[in-house]
Amino acid sequence: MPIAAVRVIALNAANEVLGVYQVGRGSMTDAPVAPSEVYRTALLASAAAVIMAHNHPSGHCAPSAEDRRLTQSLVAAG
Repeated sequence: MPIAAVRVIALNAANEVLGVYQVGRGSMTDAPVAPSEVYRTALLASAAAVIMAHNHPSGHCAPSAEDRRLTQSLVAAG
């Protein structure tokens, strides 16, 4: 069974990839992640910018209400 995973792609000031880090892992329907884990990972990688990505094992790619809440909390924490 596929599982949901949340990854952070750390970038340097030239937008070159410093690393790809898994910060969350879940089930078929959910992969909880805290904004603090996203930013902690970025800081430890000395990232100038980050891209956050996650998959939708269900195949439904429309953002869920939880996707929107996480995005809002990441923006607020950033």
